Formats: sequence, structure tokens, C-alpha cells
Amino acid sequence: MTDSIFGKNTPHRVAAKCRELGEEEVRRIVADRSGTPQWLAEAEKWLLQIDRADEKVSQSENLEIARSAKDAAWEAANAARDAAREAKTANTIATLALIAAAIAIAVSIVAVFLT
Repeated sequence: MTDSIFGKNTPHRVAAKCRELGEEEVRRIVADRSGTPQWLAEAEKWLLQIDRADEKVSQSENLEIARSAKDAAWEAANAARDAAREAKTANTIATLALIAAAIAIAVSIVAVFLT
């Protein structure tokens, strides 16, 4: 590209030109160092703003993912607590059934000897 495409290098005009060219093309121009030093400096500032905005979006998305994971973890913990409570009840019932079976066996043995 020739320097004429860059025109006056005010920050506002450089930003407008960068928006017109698009991020990918501006990155290519900056990487190739094919603009005027002042234009390149302003374009690098523009790209930095784009990167910071992308980073903020990424941080926001990560925060939302973390919140969702936290909510899922709480739900799993509550489900585990409920399952543990039900298992304890089942163990109590099984213990009582075992005691009842032992009593039934004892009564049967006693009945055999009494008859």
C-alpha cells in the first residue's frame, strides 16, 4: 500500500480507516510495517483497544461459565445429600429386616424344640 491511502494520521482518522479496512487487514499492514510510522503507531493503539475489548468479553464469558459450574456443583451436592439421606433410610430398613429375620429364625428353632 502506498502512504497516500493513510492520509492525515490523526487518531480519529486512523481509527476510521482501521474500521474500514477491518481487523485482519490492519494486522497484516502492521505486521508488514507497510504504513507511515505515525499511522502504524495509531493502528497499533487501535488493535490494542480491539484486543482489550476481546479480552473483556472473554473474561465475561469465563465468569458466566464459572457461575454455571458453581450452580451445577451446588445442584450435585444437594442431590448427593439427598441420596445419602435415602441410603441411610434404606440401611435402617435393611437392619430392621435383618433383626426381624433373626427373630423369625430364633422363633422357628425354639418351635422345633418345643414340638
